Amino acid sequence: RTLRTVKATLSCFLSMGLAMYMPVMAFAETYDLTQGNVTINTNESGEQKVTQEHTSVRDHIETGETVITSNGTETDNTVTINSAGTGDNAARVTLQDVNINARDGGAVSVNGSGDAAIELNGRNILQGHLNQAGIEDNLTGRLSINDVDNDGSLNVTGGDQGAGIGGGARHILDNNGVGDAGSNITINFTYAGVNYNVTIPAKSEIDPASLIDESGYCGFLNLMKYFG
Repeated sequence: RTLRTVKATLSCFLSMGLAMYMPVMAFAETYDLTQGNVTINTNESGEQKVTQEHTSVRDHIETGETVITSNGTETDNTVTINSAGTGDNAARVTLQDVNINARDGGAVSVNGSGDAAIELNGRNILQGHLNQAGIEDNLTGRLSINDVDNDGSLNVTGGDQGAGIGGGARHILDNNGVGDAGSNITINFTYAGVNYNVTIPAKSEIDPASLIDESGYCGFLNLMKYFG
């Protein structure tokens, strides 16, 4: 059964080209990914609907933050984000302690003509299937990966011949996309109390050895060497 947790949160999304500041109290809908695949559809006006397989959730209209979690439990269920909205109407999804080892496709797939922003809370582990990225970027708009609250991490790995983020072979972060779609990826993070943002241009490739620390995490600070 789908977990629904209502919590008060102060939402603040910062993104290059996707800047949005919301100093208001919002309610969060939390979905337990271990119960089934989750699909988020965002239309041009920013209305966001969620459907989850094997549950009663069908085209549920979101009234606040959309949070996906597996509470750290590994699952092969995946997240699909379809966005037609741009700018303030972009798809906005929070990954919180998600642990996905996909058996088919990417752990998270982002599709459509719009923009999308992913916020990171807790420890998130995304493993793509064979030839698939951990985060499949099929957007023609802008993908933003954020850690606004400085309380999240991302360990993302592609399957054999798959990127961590994007679609190209054997690169931890690239943006070849699927079918040559590709889009810029903006990563926002906070380090030592300072906010940073880095935009990776479409079609870029990065040597994975330069981005992985001893714990297997992608070092966002190292991106500054390439695109800062």
